[in-house]
This record gives sequence, C-alpha cells and structure tokens, in this order.
Amino acid sequence: MIDITFSTKGVPENGSLLIADPFASDNYFTRSVVLLCNHDEEGSFGFVLNNYIDVELHQLLPGFPKVETKVSIGGPVETDSIFFIHTLEAVDDGMDIGNGLKFGGTFSRMVEELTNNPALINQVRFFMGYAGWSKNQLAREMKSNGWIVSKEFNAKELFQNFNIDLWREIMQKKGGKFKLMTDFPLDPSNN
Repeated sequence: MIDITFSTKGVPENGSLLIADPFASDNYFTRSVVLLCNHDEEGSFGFVLNNYIDVELHQLLPGFPKVETKVSIGGPVETDSIFFIHTLEAVDDGMDIGNGLKFGGTFSRMVEELTNNPALINQVRFFMGYAGWSKNQLAREMKSNGWIVSKEFNAKELFQNFNIDLWREIMQKKGGKFKLMTDFPLDPSNN
C-alpha cells in the first residue's frame, strides 16, 4: 500500500505558491495554484493562476490596448474588479510581493506602457477577482493540510505559463508521492 498522507511543512509567505490539497473537493479551489501576494496577521490574499475566462481584456476594459493575453479568474472575492501583477519597471508604485513581482500600481501608467510597447504584455498578468483569507483562516487551512507551500518556481514563468494543468505540473516537479497523486481521480470512489 502506498502512503499518500502528507503534512504541510512549508510556511506561507508573500510570493510563495499555495498548491491545493490533491483531495480537496472545494467547488472553487479544487486543484488550484495560488500566488500568495500578502500574508500577515490580518489575513492573506492572492490569485489563482490556473483558471481562465475566454474573453479579451479590451472587451472588458474599453480603451485598453488590443494585446493578446489571457484573463485569469483570480478568486471568488471582488469578481467585478480587474487586478494585475507585473515586473514593469515603469510601474514602480506597486506592492512588492517577492521574486521580482509587484502587485498593482498606477493602472493608467501600466496601460500607457502597454500602448507604447505591446510586447511588455509578457510582463503583466491580469485577474478578475482574488482569493482572500481572513485573520487566521489560512493558518487553520494549513493545519488541516489544505495547502502545500512551494517557493520553488521561476517568477517569469507566471507570465508565460497559462497552463490549465499547472497544478499537475507543479506536483509532478515536487516528485515522490506528490507526483503519484497527480493521477488520482478527484473522487476516489470513481476509480
């Protein structure tokens, strides 16, 4: 018999990834990967990286430059708002989240940068909504092994990897029992 139990040893911090428990059956976070942007004693927030909508950003935001990019569904909170992470030097008022990444900043400045140089779209990622945790909520979820923490990722890949199977990809890179878990069905009774 294969031991598939695990305990979360990683500590969530700004710029780390939260990888959903392989057996979680949450309607929203099942097999999701979340970039944690802020984690402190007041709460936490981040963006789901592997959930997308099929719509162009300029359709959502009139006047936005026509650049090719995907829009991610970042989480169930404030789903009527657009958020962004980036590595744009000209948008220097964003919140530093680690790994060279910034959250937000002056939106009009970012639009100006993309209008002047559409290739910079490879340094920006957009989200509708975000994932949020109230005070101590993430800590409780970590104690019940609801998330696996990873700090081993290339930040540049976040802007190039729009893989719906990102959860599987990261779990396989972790190796061992995590790699084995990628082939398990969501509901073991369906096996």
